Amino acid sequence: MSYKKFAEKLFVLGWDTTPLRGKIPIIKGWQKRPEAALKFDNFPGANIGIILGGTHNIFAVDIDVLDEAAAGIIRDTAEQFFGTAPERIGKKPKTLLVYRCTQAIHKVKSSIFDVAGHDCCVEILAEGQQFCASGIHPDTGKKYDWPDDNLLDYTPSELTPVEPDTISNFVEACNTALSNCGKIKVKTHNAENVVRIDGKPNFDFQENDPTTSTAKLQAAMGFIRNDDLHYDDWVRLAHAFKAAVGPSGIEMFHEFSAKSAKYDDIETDRLWNSIESVTKIGAGSLYKMAAEQGFDIANWDTERNFGPENMPGVQAVNSIKTPDLSPRNFGPENMPDVQAVNSSKTPDLSPDGDGSFTAASVKGPIAARQWALDGWFPARTVAMLFGAGGVGKTLLMQQFANCVAQGAPFLGIDTMQMPVLSVMCEDDADEVKRRQLNINEWLGVDEFGEGPEDLHLW
Repeated sequence: MSYKKFAEKLFVLGWDTTPLRGKIPIIKGWQKRPEAALKFDNFPGANIGIILGGTHNIFAVDIDVLDEAAAGIIRDTAEQFFGTAPERIGKKPKTLLVYRCTQAIHKVKSSIFDVAGHDCCVEILAEGQQFCASGIHPDTGKKYDWPDDNLLDYTPSELTPVEPDTISNFVEACNTALSNCGKIKVKTHNAENVVRIDGKPNFDFQENDPTTSTAKLQAAMGFIRNDDLHYDDWVRLAHAFKAAVGPSGIEMFHEFSAKSAKYDDIETDRLWNSIESVTKIGAGSLYKMAAEQGFDIANWDTERNFGPENMPGVQAVNSIKTPDLSPRNFGPENMPDVQAVNSSKTPDLSPDGDGSFTAASVKGPIAARQWALDGWFPARTVAMLFGAGGVGKTLLMQQFANCVAQGAPFLGIDTMQMPVLSVMCEDDADEVKRRQLNINEWLGVDEFGEGPEDLHLW
């Protein structure tokens, strides 16, 4: 089937369609079923996606199992619980069955099991999700197959109806069946198997404050496996990640996404930029998933000594440090906001003028220690943060530089406002500017506004 030729026929039968590139929706906001998806001539060669949920509460059983015997067991289990259904095959022995529920539900997923060296699970795809009904499979290069009836033989109301409790029991049965075939790797992410959502996506991991510290989040994300993550799980993670760190976290999300063999930088950018307001999920969702895969959230900073001085993804504070000043006469002593700090400096007590002094010569009061980043980076000193290549050090320090130039908190920690010179030694000017626009958005400055005037990027 091509989108131009068959999507209109499916729509007339009552199916909500959306054009796909491979498995990926082309239209922004496709979950809202925009009218753009009905301009069938605009997407002549696109794959056909079927949007789930909707008026008929359509759901699909996605049997993501590459072991033929285990896949057969799960398929038989689905028919025992739900009855017969149209079946779509993309990459054998994986398969997908289409049903409708008597109530609105959201996605449910079994635990992940290692079966014959493959990660295997079963997913109930529902409201806010879609599946590819027709076109070319991106992995096999072959057409999707409907071995018996296809969707042109059904209207959604003719699908087998299923009760929510039956779906819950089916997922439990899948966990039992897969545990008999292999070894569990990751327990299910769902606190409950099925939840009413009144026709709207409602992710089940929430916390009052979706934001978090970058260091803690990076530590957690290192535990979340992304070798064969389902597209919808990846989308969900992107929403949680953007809620947790804001628009400027795109580079860190690229790094996480790049761990997958399916990584596509263009699609990653498209997804990130398509996410607008996120209110239901955030850092708590990510921490819960990481904890289920071994992350010790209670002791992450004590047992691992994972503080700013050990943060992966952080580079030298030299991006905002005082440069070589002698010939340029440009340094802290010439910065108006820093002169006051220097003037309060304890005078040299050395009788010989070499900086040494005796303990007996020390008299109070001594000027309080000044901090560029409270508790972490003292003012008028050189400090260093370091980490492996490609983990986001430059972006983090550019964010830090912006906060210091504005006197704004950085990761919730107070900064000392002062002029900043940030020497960027790796990236060209356009890349630095792109990051700055993202940081402006993070700071609440739109593209046509102005970033800090006291931050000089070189």
